[in-house]
Amino acid sequence: MKTFLYKAFIILVSIVIIDVVVGYVSRYTLAHLPQSNANVPHTVNSLMTETTDILILGASKAKHGIDPKRLKRDFQMDCYNAGEDGEDMFFYNLILQGMLSRSTPKIVIVDMAPLSLNNTPSVPKYLYGLSPTVDKYAEQINTWQENIKLKSNLYRYNNLFPLLIGTIRGQNRGNDGYTPLDGEYTRAELVPADELVVEPIEQQSLDELVRTCRTKHIELYMYISPCHYHNNKLFNAYLKKYCTENDVHFRDMSEDENYLTTKYYKDRDHLNRIGAERFTQDIIRDIKACRQD
Repeated sequence: MKTFLYKAFIILVSIVIIDVVVGYVSRYTLAHLPQSNANVPHTVNSLMTETTDILILGASKAKHGIDPKRLKRDFQMDCYNAGEDGEDMFFYNLILQGMLSRSTPKIVIVDMAPLSLNNTPSVPKYLYGLSPTVDKYAEQINTWQENIKLKSNLYRYNNLFPLLIGTIRGQNRGNDGYTPLDGEYTRAELVPADELVVEPIEQQSLDELVRTCRTKHIELYMYISPCHYHNNKLFNAYLKKYCTENDVHFRDMSEDENYLTTKYYKDRDHLNRIGAERFTQDIIRDIKACRQD
């Protein structure tokens, strides 16, 4: 019995030591990632370190469709694109709240899509424990079992290093969050998308983002970016009504006649580099017009 207990104690101590080492190495790695717009370093920078005057929020349509360099040049203010593939309103609000712990942006631009409000929110495990803001919001959506498991570094970082492969290979280098797409979409076909689903946690996140911008005197601009044969009119109408009721500047460009040609698209959802340049310029003109009113 004593031998068994001794071995069990040694195993337990070994696991604790390994857990501590894994946590230290992982946190050190995250803190010293090279500048990149690849998923992991981009997400870490957006949530943990970035400060800017103009903050761009959204999913992949924002990341690939709004050029912060052009906004910086025209407004003479720092600009950062925090858009990330597949993310939702919960994530947009999390980024804003995290940034507010460091500085307050003057302008927030949000590119909205049905995914923004129709998604199951999540926070990457590797972010847990890096920031009180991240922990606070993660605990709101996690089960109590998940929150307990996240106390373990072995669990928290068990898929971190595979996610870093793109960064190690030097892909998506940059430090402004923008990753333009090249190529032209030629297989234009109508994709019906007339279903409106608004998840309660996403609606709460939208409400909090709008409320935060109003309280902090941040200029808030919401857009639905151009798309090619893939448009959800029910979502567009819902967002227009919401923005009108909450006094948020909104512009639906999903069916803008200036973007009907395929030369502006990488695929049916995303603008290519040429389309992104035009869309960014339209945003700049729109914001300038609002500021003059």
